[in-house]
Amino acid sequence: MAPIESVKINVAESDPPQYFLVVVSGLPNWCVEFDNYYLERLDEINSINVQVTNSVPTDPNLVCTQIYGMVETNIPLGSDFEPGDEYTVIANDVAETFVAQWSTIPTLTR
Repeated sequence: MAPIESVKINVAESDPPQYFLVVVSGLPNWCVEFDNYYLERLDEINSINVQVTNSVPTDPNLVCTQIYGMVETNIPLGSDFEPGDEYTVIANDVAETFVAQWSTIPTLTR
């Protein structure tokens, strides 16, 4: 798993609102690269687990510059959230909580 530096929830102004998790993950040295993320939604407890992984070279003779780097990843969470309910997103070992918003786009009535 990748070390997590920060997580933040962004909400797009759409109807319904779209949610994105912005994850800043660490790259322990210059040989390590961001690999992927895996998302699992647990509706029964209003939780989303996100696993962020790095790719590490397997060559034991590879010499890597020991400079810590970071990468920002924007992960779509979707729009299927109940307005007013609280949700927790856990990226590796870092949690962020948000309350689902009501649509801000007015509806037309006749």
